[in-house]
Amino acid sequence: GPGAIDVLRDAAGVDVASLVPIGSLDASVAGIGVTIVRDDLTASPGFALLVEREKSLALWTRLVEAFGQPTGLQQAKRRLHRIGWAALN
Repeated sequence: GPGAIDVLRDAAGVDVASLVPIGSLDASVAGIGVTIVRDDLTASPGFALLVEREKSLALWTRLVEAFGQPTGLQQAKRRLHRIGWAALN
């Protein structure tokens, strides 16, 4: 989504904005090794996190805990949302 670059910067400490389409880089998100792939399916920057299957639930849980909860005065806003095809699986 539109906040993905900021969430990934905060979660992994890396600049994904400079990745070219279909470019990738290795990083650590919430202490879990991932490969971040830029995949612009909707003509705007999109990203996929590739992780070992055994670590996927832990990664998702940590991301939701860190970025999926509304905070402060913006109770209706979350930085992380389940969207797209992957959210249905």
